[in-house]
Amino acid sequence: MNAELVKGVTVCNHMDWESTVDANRLSQIKPVSLGNRHHPVNHGDALDMFKNTLSKNHLPILNQHGLLSNDGLKYVYVADIHNENDYVMTNGFINFNDKTKSFTIILGDRVFICSNECFSHQISDLRRKHTGSVSEDLRGRMQVGVDRFLAFADTRRSEISHLKEIPFNENELGKVVLGFHRDGELSNTNIDRVINEFDNPSYPEFQERTAWNFQNSCTHVFKGITDPVRRLNMQKKMKTIIDQAIDITPIDE
Repeated sequence: MNAELVKGVTVCNHMDWESTVDANRLSQIKPVSLGNRHHPVNHGDALDMFKNTLSKNHLPILNQHGLLSNDGLKYVYVADIHNENDYVMTNGFINFNDKTKSFTIILGDRVFICSNECFSHQISDLRRKHTGSVSEDLRGRMQVGVDRFLAFADTRRSEISHLKEIPFNENELGKVVLGFHRDGELSNTNIDRVINEFDNPSYPEFQERTAWNFQNSCTHVFKGITDPVRRLNMQKKMKTIIDQAIDITPIDE
């Protein structure tokens, strides 16, 4: 599997789509209407609009990735951005001008995109069909996506601060190990690696035995899971199992 992990996003390019974030290159691809009601959106215009929305909200781009289909009709763009508290999250959009998919905002803590048209964290109520005044409406949907990023970032920051204050001792460790065993998705070898990483962290800042540092131990081990979809699923399950072990109510994602 040709998968590239770019900060918070996993990009798979099975179909060898062109990798580009060049708005000028994308603007040269002139969209063609496929019917009286079909109003395709120029990829370059969409990218400029999206970046302008980020700029107006003072959200710097840490890194970015774009995939353009071989026929030029489909484009997916994602960028890791951060707010004033340096919380990183992935935001972007999907623009298919072949009538197979509405223009869709994509947003998440960990995002998966693939040229085989498999995507995670698509926002269903931030979709817009390529009809009527689609170009005028997109800016508003992009702003809503940014607003959600800011709200989620604040909530997530509070959650992380809370996890850093929760002791994670042998009792909690035992509950999580039992949870992983019962779930059955994580091998015994990787469970052993998680425990060893927690006992002997690779990074000195994770020495203190807290719930946050245990979560980072899991994340460090999960980097070795080659299947990106399975890695994302394990991240979600890990969070649920840790929340149950320390008796907190998970934040809705």
